[in-house]
Amino acid sequence: MPSLRARKKEQTHQKILRCCERLFRTQGYDETTIEQIVESAQVSRKTFFNYFSTKDAALAELGIEWLTQQGARAREGVQEHPPTSLIDGLKRFQRNQFEAIEQDREFMKLVFTRSAVFFPHGDFVGTDSDQTRLAGTKAFFGNLALLFRTAQLAGQVRSDVTAEQIAEIYVGAMLVTVRLWLTDYWTDDASLVDRGMQAIELLEKGFSSR
Repeated sequence: MPSLRARKKEQTHQKILRCCERLFRTQGYDETTIEQIVESAQVSRKTFFNYFSTKDAALAELGIEWLTQQGARAREGVQEHPPTSLIDGLKRFQRNQFEAIEQDREFMKLVFTRSAVFFPHGDFVGTDSDQTRLAGTKAFFGNLALLFRTAQLAGQVRSDVTAEQIAEIYVGAMLVTVRLWLTDYWTDDASLVDRGMQAIELLEKGFSSR
């Protein structure tokens, strides 16, 4: 069990993070200042910088949090409601994820285009947050790879490539699809659900064992 000091540190950390999320959502990322964050969280500037090196680091951690939750939900959803095919279960989860991103478009656009969780840059590299990002990314890929490995053992997915590589290709395709939709790259009116599920159908033909 964590010590009282460790629990208090985590409470402060979460308090600051939740204030960042609320301000980013309500008034915008660029419009939010460190002064506003510390005032909202009722902490000093020094305390803020004890937990986050920059405002970007706070945004990155929100992205890490989202990424970690998605990996866990994919695994839990398949385990709680086993489909006939693990791939069908993953597709069901992905559809729900696409719908959730559509409903929270502005904040998801911020996370996918400005957060260093997906595209590390500058002074973010080598910080404590970078280590957290790496751990979160590994956990996310690990959960997906576990699903693909299970599908391989069930004969539903080709076994001539590793589950980790399949997870890498799958996530790469999903990230690009979501990012392009969020930034209005496509000129048609297709929803993220329609475009995303079409991308999954194409991927499935490549990694299916059938």
